[in-house]
Amino acid sequence: MTSFVVDSDGPMSERANPAPASIGETGQDASRATQTWKILGQTTPKPINDRFERNGEVIWRQNEDRFHLSETEDTIVAAVADGAGSSGMFCGAWADALVDRLPHTPIADVKGLNDWVDGFWKAFSDSQKQRAQNDPVKLNKFVREGSCSTLTACWISKKTATGVPVLNWLCYGDSHLCVFDKKSAQMSLEMSHPVSLSAMMSDPYLLNWKDLPQEQHVKAGQVELTSSSLVVLASDGIGEYVHLSYLADLHERHGGDQAHPLNDHSQGLLTQYRQLLHGGNSKLADLALNHSQHGGQGFSAAMQDMENALQAGQTFGATVEAHHGNGLLPNDDSTLIMIHYDCEDDATADAAHAQQVSAPMTEDAQ
Repeated sequence: MTSFVVDSDGPMSERANPAPASIGETGQDASRATQTWKILGQTTPKPINDRFERNGEVIWRQNEDRFHLSETEDTIVAAVADGAGSSGMFCGAWADALVDRLPHTPIADVKGLNDWVDGFWKAFSDSQKQRAQNDPVKLNKFVREGSCSTLTACWISKKTATGVPVLNWLCYGDSHLCVFDKKSAQMSLEMSHPVSLSAMMSDPYLLNWKDLPQEQHVKAGQVELTSSSLVVLASDGIGEYVHLSYLADLHERHGGDQAHPLNDHSQGLLTQYRQLLHGGNSKLADLALNHSQHGGQGFSAAMQDMENALQAGQTFGATVEAHHGNGLLPNDDSTLIMIHYDCEDDATADAAHAQQVSAPMTEDAQ
């Protein structure tokens, strides 16, 4: 298992730094604000792992998910690559190459993606051919099929002219990206990839060093973060868990009640989720049904539990295993990145602090 926590003040703590003053529509300088970022990531092998024997030695299948997290004063870069071991050879190494060589500036389209891959695919191919030179079967498979992986990446500009962080994203394949607005009592999914539940059930299109990326399979865009946002990047299995946990909670809270209307994206996903519950015949439909019957404490609590699990590799692995045992998560390698962003203007922070200071102490505190 691999873990990663980014912070300026040491492991596991949060970061706070002042955002530049933003200019409102009136042309007046807006209040200065404090930005807080919290970034966590983990990967773990699938709960029921594969093994085989070679020369009397038991060899366990390796986790072929990879992820990347880096942060500077101005930018956060995050990525998940899911090496597809059932297609090609050395897919974990290819996923490694993708996340390790991720550029510091966003890839916005198929030309940018192809130009970037063009800079290192041959060196990767040559190194893996050398690795397999004494195994003709592996070498032939590698030359014939190449190496396959998904890629989901985002570049967050923390400092912009307006003071509002901007997230640029790129997805190729079925690794997930979700952007939630946390401002309301219940989190709201503002955008996500894959864009629909039906897309999650389709065979993914994968990046392969021996093939040109296809324009129709490159998904990219840009979104402004709200003053309280959660960004999630995940490999497909645990990404499905995040989506289905959210939709099960919506289904419970919006059972025919439209008093609190949803945004178009969430409403579309909720409609598809309900269709899965009433006649779906797929692995995703089975997971959806299990989520609907295993309501728990709601989506916010589920995400808090996952965030707690991300603090340590063994805890994350145990959490994934437990969810799989409850039928909420498929048996797959799981990689999860959570990026929390909160922005509080100084006036609000001062008022909250003043209220806290002036509040009477309890008997216990005295």
